[in-house]
Amino acid sequence: MVSLLTKAGRDEYARRKRLMWLRQGKRCCLEGWIKGCPGKLALADAVFEHEAGRGMDGGHRDDRTLKDGKPYNGVAHAWCNSLKGSRRMNYNDVAQNAENKDNQAKEQR
Repeated sequence: MVSLLTKAGRDEYARRKRLMWLRQGKRCCLEGWIKGCPGKLALADAVFEHEAGRGMDGGHRDDRTLKDGKPYNGVAHAWCNSLKGSRRMNYNDVAQNAENKDNQAKEQR
C-alpha cells in the first residue's frame, strides 16, 4: 500500500496511475462495465480504481499494478469508479483474455 501522506508516496501513486493508463490504451478500465462510460480517458481525469475494492476504511486496499505477473487494478473516470462502488470486477481478466485472443489471431495469419 502506498502512503499518500508523503511526497514520495503521492509521486509513486501518480506513477502507477500513469502506468495503468498507458497499459489500458488511455481508456477507462470500466468501459463496457459501466453504462454511459465514454471510454476515452484523459490522464488528468484518471482516478485509481481498485479491482477488488478497498474494504471498510481501506482494510484490504491493494495498490499493486501487477499481481502474480498479471495486470491488476486500473484507472477510471471518477464517475465510473463511483458507480462501480466497492463491487469486485475482474475487468483485467477480460482485457487479458481479449488481448491473448488478438495475439493468437495475429500469429495464425
